[in-house]
Amino acid sequence: MTGYDIKIGLSGIICAFEKGVRSKAEMADYLDVTEEYLIAALDAYRKKYGKYVSFENYTIFFEPYFAVCKAFEDFTD
Repeated sequence: MTGYDIKIGLSGIICAFEKGVRSKAEMADYLDVTEEYLIAALDAYRKKYGKYVSFENYTIFFEPYFAVCKAFEDFTD
């Protein structure tokens, strides 16, 4: 576990997304880190996970741009 995982973590990124955060600057504020620290963390996660990572019901994309997507529930009967 790295300092990024302790201070931010994938769950922190998802919590920020769920709170309506839509930019890196807003996310840094929400997570109480500098924007530079957030960017370094996202770069470390990209190196660790590759272009994206699936976590719980979300996919976090690190390339070609940063994005968080929530998976739909199965609506079949």
